[in-house]
Amino acid sequence: MKLVIIFLISIIILFIPPIVLMEKNILEIACKRYPYMHMCSVVNFKSQKDEDSFSNFYDKNNIDKKIIPKKDEVLITSREIDEEKETKNPFTDETSSTKDSSHPIDEIIEYCRRYTLNFATNCTKKIDESNTELLNFCNSFISHCEGVDYGEKESDKHPHRNTKVDGDKAINEFKHFTDDMHKKGKKKLRPCTIDCDVRIFKHCTTECKCDYEYPSVQKFCNPPPMPLFLETCRLWYYRCPKFAQYHYSSQFIYSKASKGKVLPGSTHLASESS
Repeated sequence: MKLVIIFLISIIILFIPPIVLMEKNILEIACKRYPYMHMCSVVNFKSQKDEDSFSNFYDKNNIDKKIIPKKDEVLITSREIDEEKETKNPFTDETSSTKDSSHPIDEIIEYCRRYTLNFATNCTKKIDESNTELLNFCNSFISHCEGVDYGEKESDKHPHRNTKVDGDKAINEFKHFTDDMHKKGKKKLRPCTIDCDVRIFKHCTTECKCDYEYPSVQKFCNPPPMPLFLETCRLWYYRCPKFAQYHYSSQFIYSKASKGKVLPGSTHLASESS
């Protein structure tokens, strides 16, 4: 019996140390990659063990840079991955039109590049004053991106050429509403045609479509080329009631049929008033 106990103890002594060392190595590697994890608060990093094996991952000029881990040394939880992927818009809560100097220039340039399409689509037309969220965004974009060169710069195909940099360009005022590029960009916006889907283009509302169609409809319906189109014109003016006061087609058709007789002070047929 004693021999069996001694044999079991010897087996435990042989196999437990490698397991402990393996766990220690994994924890050590993880803590070198992510030293701020809670599990690393009790680990002593003053040991110089295996210093040479990690010497290639340090920048000699800046030892504070993060170590680039090997593929088999990456130990990261799903929670930490989600935290690294989160990117907050630093300008979300700003409602003032005054530029905040606390943001670094790189952050402002990235903000302007990311939201320039939103600005061109939503802020280049009349904005409803009740939409405070959109008003705050437009004011924030103008105040932070005014005079900032945030366009994507193409790489120089001839880097050997010496080009002079004009310092005045860095202090030019923001001319988004007056320059030629803005005018061209505004023309490229989707017009409010009848087939424009409001679910895709938010500005293609019924009111916008009425404004877009009004010049053509007004010319076609006053008077209509044939009495047959009178009902079609009435339906359009019913859909766009703010232009109903300019609808004279009923008066024209009634006048032609009754040899010039019209209802005083009315633009509708006598049968419609009953």
